[in-house]
Amino acid sequence: MNNKRSFFEVLCLPEQFKYFLCAFTFILVVAPYFSGLDFGIVKIPTFTVAIAKSLKYIGPVALILVICSSIRFFPDPTPQPNPLPEPEPPSNPDRDLEQQLPESSRYRHQSIPEIMTNEAIRHNIHIEGININDRLTLDDLVCLSAPDQQGKSKYEVNRILKAARAKAYTDKYSKPYVLDEKLIDITSIKLDGIRPWEEYLVDLLEELGIGVNPDTSVLNVGIGHGKADQAIMSRFKKFEAVDVSAEALDSARNILSGMIPYEGEAEDLSNINNRSVDLYLSLRTYQSTLFNRRVAIREACRVLRSGGFAVISIPQLFIERVGENLHIFHGLKPLDSNRPSMEYANDVAARVKDYMITMCFADVNIDGRSPFELFIYGRRR
Repeated sequence: MNNKRSFFEVLCLPEQFKYFLCAFTFILVVAPYFSGLDFGIVKIPTFTVAIAKSLKYIGPVALILVICSSIRFFPDPTPQPNPLPEPEPPSNPDRDLEQQLPESSRYRHQSIPEIMTNEAIRHNIHIEGININDRLTLDDLVCLSAPDQQGKSKYEVNRILKAARAKAYTDKYSKPYVLDEKLIDITSIKLDGIRPWEEYLVDLLEELGIGVNPDTSVLNVGIGHGKADQAIMSRFKKFEAVDVSAEALDSARNILSGMIPYEGEAEDLSNINNRSVDLYLSLRTYQSTLFNRRVAIREACRVLRSGGFAVISIPQLFIERVGENLHIFHGLKPLDSNRPSMEYANDVAARVKDYMITMCFADVNIDGRSPFELFIYGRRR
């Protein structure tokens, strides 16, 4: 990866401005020789002899300066990402069984789609025939199901399915899990050199120049029950937090005194003011079922101040009890599988990165330093 920046990137000037200057200075170069000619898209103005003579020197110099300004030779202060974990090798039937999450795992008990389907049926909304896959969003589900719900408007279907998703998240994640990899004693995790999960995030924030300043304006999106994030969020005097589950927010409020809670979705941060946040944190949320990552990142861009950072994480480690022993599973569990996969975790992280670049974040990178999660970060232009 190129670790240099051009003059335009140092000044945070948009790419379009560079192209405009290139076109403009090129016109200055040819103007003395084609004065007054109309090429359709561009009409060369008519210049006096004195001005045309000056442009013969000014034009080429200006064009060379613009070209030189596009060359990346300024050092980039943004830390380069740690290498991502290598994808797992092709599946081996002899080791598939031990890589499957055990029957006792909460990730195998009543999935989000199952809970939502049962809740929707209670309100006479039927979504059983729709394939709820990794790329499907809640808006997609509403649009696909609304035409078949006789007597119910699209608005009503949307309201019911949003409530069903909130209930599913509440049922699954509003209470701490005894084998949560962020809450379990790390001496139980047999990985050489492993540290408490929050230390990896603190290191990254320090390298980004943010640090863990108690007075930093922070928004935590998808905070859940708060216990898993307590180690990092308790370091801030005051912060805003959003979660779709009211029950989870109540739990978080009891352990995080500085939290200002808002019940809502990552895709709609209407309670958060424009350009009001220095640090947008969303830990282990962007892999969620029926989650619109693109819209959520658009909201992150809206609420961040210019120069503020978004740090998003995707989990890549599970701890489960297999027999009498604790077993480590590396990767992220796809919806249609009980076998966590590093390839899938890297794919989700890459998609988040692409959306951040699309939404005009700068210096977007994926950092693989933590065994617990992949960090995707970027700076708001």
